[in-house]
Amino acid sequence: MSKVSDKDLAAGLRSRKKPDELEAEVRSSTVLGRMMADALRIPVSSIQTSPYQVRQLDDTVVEDLMSSIVHTDGIISPVIVRPLPDGMYELVAGHTRLEACKRLGHPDIQAIVRPLSDAEAGRALAADNLARKDLCDYEIHKQLKVLFSNNFLKSNSEAARLLGRTRQDIIRYNSFGKLPPSVIDLLESNKSLIGGTTAVELGGFPESTVVEGCQKL
Repeated sequence: MSKVSDKDLAAGLRSRKKPDELEAEVRSSTVLGRMMADALRIPVSSIQTSPYQVRQLDDTVVEDLMSSIVHTDGIISPVIVRPLPDGMYELVAGHTRLEACKRLGHPDIQAIVRPLSDAEAGRALAADNLARKDLCDYEIHKQLKVLFSNNFLKSNSEAARLLGRTRQDIIRYNSFGKLPPSVIDLLESNKSLIGGTTAVELGGFPESTVVEGCQKL
């Protein structure tokens, strides 16, 4: 089986399509079309979440997708999984789609199986998450932290290439890691409390001032 590159995943392979769009792409030679042709029906009970996933599911988004699935006779782009030694599968891309199908009581889901290494799976999941436009800076920081802590990324330049952003962007996201633990607790409750630019600026202030300022937001 051929590999799915970071670029492919970041280009929208996990995006939902309208039925007519899916049919057109399946008939074409696009990456999504080739992937749809490779898709298998896999029991949802045999797919486990990724240990590299840091993004929480949005119930509103899941419910919207559930409605879409019902009204399009279950047509969605396949999730991407990798096989595990115990016969199970680990989800790489498509966490919202899988959750929607679970809540709808679907016994199985269309899935593309790719024999990815830990590093490939972590990077692919990040490409899937970070291609989304609704991620805030703190959520991007958390995903990058997973990649760096597992040595899936070696440098800011490598991270910038993976995410399609500048090296300065990566430095800005990483600045959250320098904030006091109490501020991180506040961000866990409100992930959009501050952006990366503010996080950089706060790095030059005493901890007590940073905590007090964030508590007032």
